[in-house]
Amino acid sequence: MVRWLAILALTLAAALASAQRTWLGIYLREEKIGYSSLNESVVDGKRVSESLTVIDGTMLGQKLELRATGRTVYGVDGAPVRMEFENSSGGRTLRVDSEVVGGVLRAKSTFQGTTTTRDVPLPTDAPIKDDALGLVLAGDAAGTVRAFYLFDPNTLSFVKCEAVLKGPAKVTVGGKEFDATHIELRDPRSPMQVYVSAKGDLIKAVGPFGMELRPEDEERAKQIDGSADLAEASRIVPDRPIADYERTTRLTLRVTGADLSRLPSDEHQTVRQEGDAWVVEVHPPAPLTGEARVASDDVKWTTSDTRMPVGSARFLEIVREATEGAADLPEKVERLRRLVLTRVRANAGIGVLREADEVYDSAEGVCRDHAVLLGTLLRTAGIPTRLVSGLVYGDGAFYYHAWVEVRLDGEWYGVDSTRSPRRIDATHVKVGQGTIGQAFTSFLLDGARIQVLRSER
Repeated sequence: MVRWLAILALTLAAALASAQRTWLGIYLREEKIGYSSLNESVVDGKRVSESLTVIDGTMLGQKLELRATGRTVYGVDGAPVRMEFENSSGGRTLRVDSEVVGGVLRAKSTFQGTTTTRDVPLPTDAPIKDDALGLVLAGDAAGTVRAFYLFDPNTLSFVKCEAVLKGPAKVTVGGKEFDATHIELRDPRSPMQVYVSAKGDLIKAVGPFGMELRPEDEERAKQIDGSADLAEASRIVPDRPIADYERTTRLTLRVTGADLSRLPSDEHQTVRQEGDAWVVEVHPPAPLTGEARVASDDVKWTTSDTRMPVGSARFLEIVREATEGAADLPEKVERLRRLVLTRVRANAGIGVLREADEVYDSAEGVCRDHAVLLGTLLRTAGIPTRLVSGLVYGDGAFYYHAWVEVRLDGEWYGVDSTRSPRRIDATHVKVGQGTIGQAFTSFLLDGARIQVLRSER
């Protein structure tokens, strides 16, 4: 659960792009884990906004360092004409250089020396906005909602967000209370509550899981003295433990404190609202055995995606060797799952979305890396596969997780290469699914409280 830290800074940069040089300390439950810098200037007559975010913390007990930069150049109409991003973590660097060409954003993505180019259509129903707070501070009434888009360099996609004017508020910083205007930035990847003064200056911003960004001078902002574990901060502890969870075939949860209207409801799980609560019944189908077929209309789930070079010569050879002699499609799925399970060792200190080739070569990564690599192999084998993000239970709590689903005989079946059992257990709660962009720009369940109603094995 690393990605939302850099996203949080990018969201804030979009909100405060009109500010001069600003330094922010980043705190997680009162521990200082990083800093961010925002700046606006004029270069060759064009307005340029720049952001820098540095994180120094831990993830599942492992050291995590992340450095993310962004630079946007704007045209005379206020719309961006060029965007540059660079994310570095765990010895890996992702750089994305993009420029507006006609009606598309031409994005050139370079990861560890490998470059790909993708044309992303520009959204037309809302602006790509640099000053999101300015959307709702022009005399609007409380409750005013303005939509805007941000570009996600990890998934090479535009993410639709909203700025909501909540109205006057009292906010406390350093034991002092301030009069403020409250703006809610609804970014599905990392929502944020922003509090500004009557002059429009930032007082503080509050992100998920108790994170706060506070204005500081440069010297103080760069003093990082915390070691908070991001996975521990973002986990959700249910009201009681789930015994023998890896063998759980059906699980019923009652969730309050979060809006689950966007959770998928399908073969894997059923979601329904009951008053102010949501009931989630997770009932993953058992893996198919024996003969199974691929439907002719599933071709879109067998093609390449961002970070997934499906059908490349090397992956064709890897799949051929791994599945040679397999009796049927379910057996091919299991062989490829076992390949990733046994090859990719855990390393939670890598905070960038990586190419499938690099995951395979390095043989290390997090659950998201497992999903990208396994999805690439399965699609290369001609098996329709989509990416999934959500929650999974372990060590007494639900943690953010990623896996894949394959479609055989017209149904989707979950496949998780981070755990030994072949059958995916019912503690896997789906939040987002589809392409990399759809799965990995899903929303967070910050503030959710989970009650375990029933567990079956």
